[in-house]
Formats: sequence, structure tokens, C-alpha cells
Amino acid sequence: MAIMPDRLISGDGEVELSVAEKVAVVLGALPGTRVHRGEVPVRAALFTRQASGSAAEVPGQHAAFRAACEVRGWSAGGSVGQIGGGFRAWQAVLRLVQRGRYDVVVVDTWDRLSATEAGKIHALRMARRAGVRLLISEEGIDSGDPIGLALVDSLISAGAAVASR
Repeated sequence: MAIMPDRLISGDGEVELSVAEKVAVVLGALPGTRVHRGEVPVRAALFTRQASGSAAEVPGQHAAFRAACEVRGWSAGGSVGQIGGGFRAWQAVLRLVQRGRYDVVVVDTWDRLSATEAGKIHALRMARRAGVRLLISEEGIDSGDPIGLALVDSLISAGAAVASR
């Protein structure tokens, strides 16, 4: 049984919610909303990727993560990092969400998913298949939002179409 929220807390103060908006909040269709009921905020995990020898990139990724969480009212949790290519760390962060430790994986930019376009599509496909919510903060793509999910699905489809040529 879900508790129906009464008010939305936004930058403009508290706003009375319509019935449709209340349902959208309960179903998670309004990502980043905070409700006046003492509910637990969304727990976010950061995924970082860096090239070998470029550790200077990591503090910027952490800063972008904290900012994205703060704007949305999310709880900024831990991080999983990948140095170089491959998907080992990506698989680990997806498993953390699947096991209930976090609710969403955040990356600062699209390019953090992989060094290649095919790799990025593969990472999206893995997250989608695992049922994991993904936020690409700089681009504003949130797969927990219907538009963001449609965009992720279209990127996966476009990648599959290119790969089959």
C-alpha cells in the first residue's frame, strides 16, 4: 500500500498536487520530487570512468554527482569506478542497484559509459535489461522519467540498427 503525497516541495515552495500528479509521484514518474511525508529519498550511486593515468577527472565526476543529487533531493551514496576499458565495474554498480543498495546510477556525462559508441549502447542495454534507473546528469537523461526512458530505448534501437548493417 502506498502513501499518497499531498504536496510537492519545489524551488517555488510547497505546491498542492493534482490527483494525476499524486499518482505520478507514487509511481515514480516525477523523478527527483520530494514529498512532504518523511519518505526516504532516492539513493544514488555514482559510476566513474577514467583513462589510465587520468585520476584528475574523478573529483569533477564526484562534484557533478553531488550537485545532481542535491538538485533532485536524492541521497548521494557511494561510487564504483572503472579505469580504462571494459564493463566489470559497470556490472558491479548495476548489481548494487539490483540488490537494493541504491535506486539509481548516476554518471556525469554520456562519455563515461564507454570510450566507444558501441560500448555506450552496450552499457545502456545492460542497464535497461537489469531494470536499473540511470541518470546521465549533464545531458539530463533520466531513465526513471518516461521521456528519458524513451530516449534510452531509442538509442539502444538505433545502436542495434547500426550494428546490423
